[in-house]
Amino acid sequence: MTSPNIEVVRRGYEAMRRRDIDEVLRDCDPDIVFVSLVGQVEGKVYEGHQGIRDFFYDLLGAWELWLPQPQQFEEVGDAVLVTGTSQLRGKGSGLEMTVPWGQLFRLRAGKVVWCRIYSDRAEARREFEATKAT
Repeated sequence: MTSPNIEVVRRGYEAMRRRDIDEVLRDCDPDIVFVSLVGQVEGKVYEGHQGIRDFFYDLLGAWELWLPQPQQFEEVGDAVLVTGTSQLRGKGSGLEMTVPWGQLFRLRAGKVVWCRIYSDRAEARREFEATKAT
């Protein structure tokens, strides 16, 4: 049996794959802070429920295909680390690629309050390990 926090995160990925933003938002704190790879390019951090909606708009504006595939879930306290890959196909270019990533989540009272996607899984792991030390 998986933990409640891992189930929240797993549900979010399933909703994202269906493009069900309202379902994603059900498990997000209204003041969520989300640091994504898409936003990092422009120095942008997505905040609040509107920020999550903006993220999806930005993401789907750039990619014809975006299919996140989480592979491993780990938890310590209120932190969840997920590693996986995303299949992508660029709008216009048709360029296809598979991108590995790590994503770190922090939850409070069953809601995601903060998350960040890392292109470097080792960096995500270091951040997660630092959570264990505190």
